[in-house]
Amino acid sequence: PSPPAPTVSGGGKERATHTVHLKSLGRNFTHVNAAAATQKCTVMVVVKADAYGHGSVSTAKYLHKAHGCTAFAVATLEEAIALRKGGISYPPCRVLVLGAPVNYPESFGLYLHYRVEVMMSGYETVRSLFEWAGDSSARLAAQVRHDADDAKKDARVKAAEPQGLEKIGTAATLSNVQGEALSKELLKIMARPKGGGGGGGAEKADSDKAAPSSTDGGGGDEDSVGTNPTPRSGSPSPAPVPAP
Repeated sequence: PSPPAPTVSGGGKERATHTVHLKSLGRNFTHVNAAAATQKCTVMVVVKADAYGHGSVSTAKYLHKAHGCTAFAVATLEEAIALRKGGISYPPCRVLVLGAPVNYPESFGLYLHYRVEVMMSGYETVRSLFEWAGDSSARLAAQVRHDADDAKKDARVKAAEPQGLEKIGTAATLSNVQGEALSKELLKIMARPKGGGGGGGAEKADSDKAAPSSTDGGGGDEDSVGTNPTPRSGSPSPAPVPAP
């Protein structure tokens, strides 16, 4: 038999829609989380590509509030920022960008500002991060710039709230940071006073083997949630950009 003719509304075909049942996502998460707990692992939920069409912010919010999930992964820094602006805050929620950083070292300021973990994809990336972390003036300038940008946006949206501009000019240093799984050598570099130099630490970066705090992926998608506490051979290890 011939398929039914599509319905028409407003002079055109109706768009296809789908309904996402958050309780089903929660039930899936509960099963995976229980399996991970038997291996003393935590679950990092991948919500890249708008959570594969399910809605990244709504999915992350539901899993965090209803099921206690505190670790999420995305493909790009822009997706991570969207989660932060959507209400997935740190602490307690970690957000890891699975893709290699681009436009660094400038982009490291955004990773820090939004408390996003960065994936170390090779020696050059690690070296650049160490050099950037050792340059206190560059870090402070980036933080002031991003704080000012956020304050201006807040002021435009909340013109009636004078405290919106109080963020301008504020900045935190990295010397007293206790980031998750942060290497001891990186802490030493960040603790150096301005002008102390960042050389030396860069050479040690390649051999530093600080263990990542997030678990590696498994399952259907290569970036999907997994329960194996040991990263796959040859895959890059995530190194968190610390939060003040």
